[in-house]
Amino acid sequence: IFDFGAGDGQTFALVAASVPKGTRVSIEEPNPDYLADYIAFLKTQAHLRSGIALAAGFDEIDSAAARSRESLPQDGSVDLALALHMIYFVDDLPSSVTRIVRFLKPGGALFLVVTDETVGYTGLVLNSFIEQGGDTGDNARHLSDIAERRRLLGMPAEGGGAIIVGLRYGSGTL
Repeated sequence: IFDFGAGDGQTFALVAASVPKGTRVSIEEPNPDYLADYIAFLKTQAHLRSGIALAAGFDEIDSAAARSRESLPQDGSVDLALALHMIYFVDDLPSSVTRIVRFLKPGGALFLVVTDETVGYTGLVLNSFIEQGGDTGDNARHLSDIAERRRLLGMPAEGGGAIIVGLRYGSGTL
């Protein structure tokens, strides 16, 4: 398992007991306090093996691993990739999802969770803030990022899902 933007491990803790014995769990989390909490939790799980633990954002995982002289899991070696509410923080969504998928074994699974920001609380608050004259420092980019995440990750029936189609069919067009 590779848990990207892993947080403090509380979400993984909900399912950890059901993960098969001997499973290696690698984590990437930019917040060092969260990373320490997740590592401490994994140490309480005798049936699991700790993998790499990187204190870095997803966009920096390759360089962070090199700096720490740790090896990332090989491409094609991970059974399950978790990306729970972390995709908002990557610089290039299509490239980041492609990078995550490269870690997966054939038949592996990516469990990516994202909120539809056009109807979700944080997106509605941001839109309201901007509509009422608020300034994020880059309003246009924030609104554009929300629209792009919806186009790539939204429900296909609602005009989204371009990244799913691109990954499923290998079109390379996102």
